[in-house]
Amino acid sequence: MSFTIQSRTEYRFVMIEILKMIDRGEENLSLAERRQLKEMAVVAEKYEEEEMMAEGDCPGW
Repeated sequence: MSFTIQSRTEYRFVMIEILKMIDRGEENLSLAERRQLKEMAVVAEKYEEEEMMAEGDCPGW
């Protein structure tokens, strides 16, 4: 799974998925899910830094 976030809507969707996985707890995630969580977090952070902060907006809902 390799992707980028193209919009704030996609960012929000990814953040919801990240939070669902966090709520489940790392010990309850499979290895594939932990890898997916890590990738989603990296992609979300990149979007925050490149798009949201560049617009003078802080990450949020």
